[in-house]
Amino acid sequence: MVKDASLDSQSTVVWNTLMKCAIIARRFTLSFELFIDMKRRGFKANIRTYFTLLSGWAKAEHREITPRQLERAKTVFGEYIDYMAAVKAKDPASPELGNKPVNEYLSILNRARLYQTMFDVFYGMEKSGPLAPDQFTFTVMINAIGSRKALHAGGETPPEGGESDVHAQNASDVRFLWKQLVKASQRCGFPIDSHVITGTIFALAKGTSIDRTLAISIIHDYLGLSQPGESTINATVPLSKQLLTSILTLCNSTQQPRLTLHYAQRIMDSPQREVLQRTHLNEVLRAYSFLSTPDNPTEAAKLWKRLEWMVRQEVMEGSSRAVLRPDLESYNLALLACWRSAAWSTACRVFEMMSGYSMLDFEKPARKAGTRSASTSRSRSRIILPDAESMSTLARTALTQRAPDTIRQCLRIIAHLGPDHFFIPLDGLYAEKVLIIMTSPKSPLCLARR
Repeated sequence: MVKDASLDSQSTVVWNTLMKCAIIARRFTLSFELFIDMKRRGFKANIRTYFTLLSGWAKAEHREITPRQLERAKTVFGEYIDYMAAVKAKDPASPELGNKPVNEYLSILNRARLYQTMFDVFYGMEKSGPLAPDQFTFTVMINAIGSRKALHAGGETPPEGGESDVHAQNASDVRFLWKQLVKASQRCGFPIDSHVITGTIFALAKGTSIDRTLAISIIHDYLGLSQPGESTINATVPLSKQLLTSILTLCNSTQQPRLTLHYAQRIMDSPQREVLQRTHLNEVLRAYSFLSTPDNPTEAAKLWKRLEWMVRQEVMEGSSRAVLRPDLESYNLALLACWRSAAWSTACRVFEMMSGYSMLDFEKPARKAGTRSASTSRSRSRIILPDAESMSTLARTALTQRAPDTIRQCLRIIAHLGPDHFFIPLDGLYAEKVLIIMTSPKSPLCLARR
């Protein structure tokens, strides 16, 4: 229709719209052909044209970024650079000047895993003005480098045993980018936001002690979260859910569970507690599991109080806090802490909370198979039956007590739920052998029913 229309009825805006429609339909080749056809008809591309093409191609899957598609992106980006130079020479204050197409081109290179080319483009940007890197440019760079899987171009997996080298190099490069970000922010006046800090902390957490120290200082300087004994300062960046996840993950991954609990408590006691979600509380439970030992059984009791707090929040504040409701991972972490601290009584309370069963029902053998029923004190939607990991941890906790009655109680739970609940159904001769073993008079399941 456009080809048959008169030139008077056409414009760059019309062609930009056609390119956008082609991209939405994931017809990337057609969008480039429209770009070529537009220029052939005498219409000049503007910054919106370049942004439309590059931002659309940046959303392509890795398999869709073929060498030909990369070459097209390189061609369009090269024309954008020439266009910016011409506009700047004519009017340095023109509203047409902008770096958004650069950020999208960097995203394309990231999907193609061409990290060195990304750095080449980054180094080629101006130091100040509308064509200089901004917080969005640094966010793209830091997120890309922080998630890099291999150091060679196009690599998806590191060489055998080289994963730690990749993480160390990623953290080193991100540390460099962070320093450049701080300088650029002071020079150009753009803000440092939570998105770029989140990516920075995730990357630095996998680096050396120098990288992790920098991450802790960023948390203090920008988020106002001080370590125990440090002076507090006002936060300059609002805390987001993703940012809090990166902070707590950093502490746990660097074997600083006490710091995890300290930061989490600071958030719980502040107006920012609304950002708390289940993933954050799971990191808190993980910290308790790290601290739990037979010589330090109090951590399991503290964990139980935190688990109760998670459930109570939904009851007290309504469905808006359902995001704090414990899930299977929460209960598995709680049971892990109980095992490490040999806290059988706490493990029983955790099991009762997650499953709705009463442990008293398993103190004696059932009169008839399948006669035990779940407690009705909790909604069925909130009941989570234990999986193989949960029951394995509960069984290990029972073994730490060295009490036959406790071990039998745990075996009765396993017998009641049955092997089909924990294991993938098997076919053929192997399944028959497993069935014979599990139903033999001396099997743990049969002994548990006695």
